[in-house]
Amino acid sequence: MRIKHYVIVNFMSWQPVGWDREVGDPLLEQQRLATLEKYLLPSLERQTSRDFTLILYIGKQLSTTARDYLRSIKTTFPVFIGESGAMAAELKSAWAENDCVITSKMADDDMPWEGAAAEVRRIAEQGLSFVIHGYRRGIVYVEGQGIMNWRYPNDYGQLAIFMSLIRTTEAEPMSINDLGKHNEVRTNAERDYKKFGLKELPAGWWNSDDTTDPAWCYVRHKNAVFGDRDQARHKWRNLDPDLSPLKEHFGFELVGKQINEENKYEWQKC
Repeated sequence: MRIKHYVIVNFMSWQPVGWDREVGDPLLEQQRLATLEKYLLPSLERQTSRDFTLILYIGKQLSTTARDYLRSIKTTFPVFIGESGAMAAELKSAWAENDCVITSKMADDDMPWEGAAAEVRRIAEQGLSFVIHGYRRGIVYVEGQGIMNWRYPNDYGQLAIFMSLIRTTEAEPMSINDLGKHNEVRTNAERDYKKFGLKELPAGWWNSDDTTDPAWCYVRHKNAVFGDRDQARHKWRNLDPDLSPLKEHFGFELVGKQINEENKYEWQKC
């Protein structure tokens, strides 16, 4: 069975409401590149299976300097960098050459557990035509403050970090992004499955994995706070200052001079 796996990161491809800087702003680009290198890329390098291609889905506003920097980053897995049209063409090509295509969704401030890529490939090898896989249990790390355990309480939870669409290629090309925002994916799939070339959703299509250990880490950094919504909900007030679970489960620890220092990314807007 020929399987192709893409990990898709929407890297400044759109402008979230509430950001105090626009896409294309040099300082914001520097900060997001630092986050990418500090959290996401090391977690992908730690995967027990690196048989995947990272897609950095960028927006047209991203500066030439930032694009060049992305292209200069060295990894042990292939990296594809492009806007929406180029990404669609890449997926279409993979669709024609493989029996199954996996697309996994992440952000530049996410870290999956080390077996995440191997797990979705194992599921793909079972041959189901349409599977959405995600993890319910993880860790939220608030930079400079601490961590808290998090478990989405039901199957309609927001299984966003390494949420994956495993799709056989007899239908039209699609990716996990085509199913909408992370908290809309299940609803959209149940409503629109016929549009995706399915007569019905196969048994076991919604694979919500409730692991014993945390399967993902979501990082709350200074650019992840939108307005005062977090303060209003008081979601992050009961934090544990012990950061050892980050090293235990994701190989991450704060040591020495950190990679996200802004002076590493000094440039002018192109």
